[in-house]
Amino acid sequence: MKKSLFTIAFACVAMAGYSQQKSHKVNVTIPEVIDMQMSEDDMDFEYTETNINDNTDPETQSREVRVRSNVAWNVTVYAESDFENADASASLDLGILTLSVPDGEGGSSDLTPSKREQVTALNEETGLLEPVVDLVSGEPVYNNNAQTILSGEKGGYGVNTNDVTYAISLANDSSIDEDYFLADPDTYSTTLVYTVSAE
Repeated sequence: MKKSLFTIAFACVAMAGYSQQKSHKVNVTIPEVIDMQMSEDDMDFEYTETNINDNTDPETQSREVRVRSNVAWNVTVYAESDFENADASASLDLGILTLSVPDGEGGSSDLTPSKREQVTALNEETGLLEPVVDLVSGEPVYNNNAQTILSGEKGGYGVNTNDVTYAISLANDSSIDEDYFLADPDTYSTTLVYTVSAE
């Protein structure tokens, strides 16, 4: 009987001395997040018989640009064309448009958007410059000539909301040469393209 008790006690001690560990990592991946919000509605400026006579500018207008991002960012802008009428038979110089943003010091930073340009290349057979076409899509290739209009650090809409002010002045169209009645009566339009990306 004593021998049996000793054997049981020994077995218990052996089991208490055993352990095993397993481990694994827990990974959390944060993606790069950049999001821009702004109205894509048309913006209309209208001259009247009175203010076209002395080039009193139509009222300036503003458009809110909101960015949320977890990296530093830039917003660039370019224009697809000069201001053109519907069939592109007449135009106004892009220079009549000025965009302004606060510079953070009580002033503003101004720019006139640059116009995109179609990329050309020399055709060795003809010796002529010809438009470059994307081999996959068949669409023309453009150099957008985009300029930076806004930049900021990571943060939400609360810290990264800016107003871009638009102003029109016919005096900046050299073809009119300050005779504003040289502009044909029509509606002239261009499309501005804003792009947000990591700095």
